[in-house]
Amino acid sequence: MAANKEVIEWVKGLDSSELQELDEKIADYLASFGVDASRFALTELPLLEKSESPDYSALENYGFTHALVVDLDWVGLARTYAQYIPRGTPYAGINGRIKYWNLATAENLLSVPVEIHKPLTAQWKAQNFPEVTNAYYQVVEEFKIKIVEVLNGSADPIATATAE
Repeated sequence: MAANKEVIEWVKGLDSSELQELDEKIADYLASFGVDASRFALTELPLLEKSESPDYSALENYGFTHALVVDLDWVGLARTYAQYIPRGTPYAGINGRIKYWNLATAENLLSVPVEIHKPLTAQWKAQNFPEVTNAYYQVVEEFKIKIVEVLNGSADPIATATAE
């Protein structure tokens, strides 16, 4: 929408490197438990298709026993509209899912949806872009914390991975 052109351009310029480096941070976190974790983007493997229930067993061919997948569906800013009229409070958000698979048994050990929204207190106007920026980075930070919480609260995947 033309009315949101400035904020759209502003959001496109926000740094998303923290999310792009998430795989390294997760691998380091798992290594702190003695897990030998390799990281790579699933898109590097043409064998995997994006679906509701992808087959990660192909990763066994690469020597993996387990797969921890952080699947992001959406990161950014949103606002609801009805016939071009704003109807809701703008918000920063991130939606995704954290999945953990035992490749030998094809068992899904963990599947946790993650949805974090942070409403903005003001409308999208140039003078409020700092609030937009803060909300964006807050949901990214909350998402990183949520991953650690999920892994900490899910002893089975870590215990299974460290026991093997």
